[in-house]
Amino acid sequence: MAGTRTERVIAVEEHFVTDRYWSETQNLAVPRDEEPEHAFMANVQRNGYIHPRFTNVEKRLEDMDAAGIDLSVLSLTPPGV
Repeated sequence: MAGTRTERVIAVEEHFVTDRYWSETQNLAVPRDEEPEHAFMANVQRNGYIHPRFTNVEKRLEDMDAAGIDLSVLSLTPPGV
């Protein structure tokens, strides 16, 4: 069939976070070597383009469909558990 592909595209090393997780962890002490990561994630929370790609499942699925991704392996983003 035209347009049918047999291989699947799987995205790995993908991260997610919930707004509740961010609110619960934002005031935790940050180890010295993790300060850059903490600063990056604070910026992600304020970024209107990136933030929904971490927290909104429907937006994530739209982006996956647009990119031709069939499956995504998600991991909770830092500050980690």
